[in-house]
Amino acid sequence: KKLKKKEKKLEQISQLLKQNNDNTEEQKENNNKDISSSIDSNKYSIFSFELMNSFKQLNRFNGHTNYVQGIDYSTFNDIQLLYSGSSDKTIRVWDINNNKQIQLFNGHSSYVFCMKFSSYHYHNYNQQVICSSSYDKTIRFWDIRSNKKELYVIRRDNEIFCLKFIQLQKKRNEINLCYVMNNGLLCIWG
Repeated sequence: KKLKKKEKKLEQISQLLKQNNDNTEEQKENNNKDISSSIDSNKYSIFSFELMNSFKQLNRFNGHTNYVQGIDYSTFNDIQLLYSGSSDKTIRVWDINNNKQIQLFNGHSSYVFCMKFSSYHYHNYNQQVICSSSYDKTIRFWDIRSNKKELYVIRRDNEIFCLKFIQLQKKRNEINLCYVMNNGLLCIWG
């Protein structure tokens, strides 16, 4: 019965997507029309909420002793990994498939605000590296497989709240690290 109900929802979603695609084609034909007037917002809202109603909690990971400030995700050889950074000063790596913590990094001396998986290190050096930013004014690089305390540390003059790996147009073979400090500076490291 549940399967039939889900199949019916999927069919409805499929029809809504097709209608939305038809609306998109119509928009291309009528370039002089206001874009917002050609989108049926009621259909989009129904689609979003119908999809959300079918969601359920799949996993729950316990381990942090304070607020989790950020998360990231990656996959390796069919293994799904979730990374979390917390006000408890730790970064944890979770195996989603087995619902367990597989790594703990605790080199920061203050809150961890953000962490990102580095696809650059993975694709160029076959390393599983995550990067974390903290209120302790450091950015740290961690190798998930080697269980080393840290690979590299960047020290700054202010707390570092968020970071992201970016590829600049000028240097196609390199990835740069973009981060924001609490003094309002947006910095690119590379």
